Amino acid sequence: MPLLSFELQPTKPRPASPPNDVDTPKKPWTAYILTAGTVLFLLSPHPSFIKVLVSFYLKEKKAKTAFFTHLTIFYFLSFVAFTSLIVVLARDPGPVDPVVAQQEEDERYGYGQTTRVMEDEEEEEVDGSISLNDMLMSSQDRGRKQDDRSFGWTGNGERRWCQKCWAPKPERCHHCSVCGRCVLKMDHHCPWLASKCIGHRTYASFVHFLLASTLLSIYGVFITVAPIRHYLNFSVIVEVDDSTPFHVLFLGLEGLVFSFTIGSFWAYHAYLISTNQTTLESLTPFLLLRHLSLKPDVGDIPPETELSVKPSISGASEEESPFYFPSPPANQVTFSQSLGSSASSLPSKLLEHELTSNQRRLIRRAAGKIRMYDLGWKNNWKEVFGGNKRRRQWWSWWMWLIFTGGVSNGDGYRFQFNPEAESKLEKLAAKLETTK
Repeated sequence: MPLLSFELQPTKPRPASPPNDVDTPKKPWTAYILTAGTVLFLLSPHPSFIKVLVSFYLKEKKAKTAFFTHLTIFYFLSFVAFTSLIVVLARDPGPVDPVVAQQEEDERYGYGQTTRVMEDEEEEEVDGSISLNDMLMSSQDRGRKQDDRSFGWTGNGERRWCQKCWAPKPERCHHCSVCGRCVLKMDHHCPWLASKCIGHRTYASFVHFLLASTLLSIYGVFITVAPIRHYLNFSVIVEVDDSTPFHVLFLGLEGLVFSFTIGSFWAYHAYLISTNQTTLESLTPFLLLRHLSLKPDVGDIPPETELSVKPSISGASEEESPFYFPSPPANQVTFSQSLGSSASSLPSKLLEHELTSNQRRLIRRAAGKIRMYDLGWKNNWKEVFGGNKRRRQWWSWWMWLIFTGGVSNGDGYRFQFNPEAESKLEKLAAKLETTK
């Protein structure tokens, strides 16, 4: 056996996101300072709560029923808040598998459907019942493959590509510059939760954590109502060494402050869920530009344009690669991928830095009316909290929903568009053409 070998080793493509079985770079200890503050916020009212509950309700008022009722409800809300917090900290927000992202976009936009259907039919003819590929698939993948739902309008056919991860970027996926990776349905980067992103797999538990913390703060204020009314009665003599009134004031003021701050944050996310938006989509109106294009007159487009569009990568060996990224079909051609001299006569994509002040103002106003993924408030809430409902027993699903917030519906790679968004985008594009 030769000691030296000069055979070239094939290069491996860089993955879009670190797999779960690979150790990611450790974060510095400073990233957990704010997380310790979050835990401290959940633990801070407990000493005052115990003092008020024992001194006032149990010793002074002799109200054992109220004592055990307040104790049960308060610690139930605390337990629910901690369980949802642990899920957010322990679960990955949404890793992007480049192979799955490629396959999902192929199924959505119709790339290579004929080839896959023929391969599946050949495999089914071998054993006459089910193909080996389907046997190796999970129940969730088989259900998604056999799903005949029509996703309706699928956007303008543009396929996204992350230039930093160098991999396909699914719909509603964004690259986090702090984490250095792409996150499925990224909502925002939260420094208070171990400096992690809130994405498709953690958004339901994050909103549940906000709700549980808000209810915990409100209930802390509610407990102090009776002691405050009691101590405001001047006929009551308070002992000098009794610190109960100070604990009552601390518990009431802390609950009042956090109920307004965290409660307003939860109300904002309740609005985002009802309209099927993420924080990034709500605060960035110019994301609509990806779905807009200025269309010229039909007579300006030569008839041979569709025939001149060819895939950017050719060859059977390259098509078999999981990272094969072809161009869209002829009926869904994107304007930036046109080839030849005919590209100048095709529609052009709108770029943010090329917009005038009037066009920017028009897009900001339209962003508040055009909801790309709004399917009605009921379906929007089911999309966030309605996952795994069919695969779990009803009591198990409700327990998981109450204690952790449940899981979001879908796989995070594809989403159904609002059927009314297409016509609104066409009207917006027509206005932008006439606005200077």
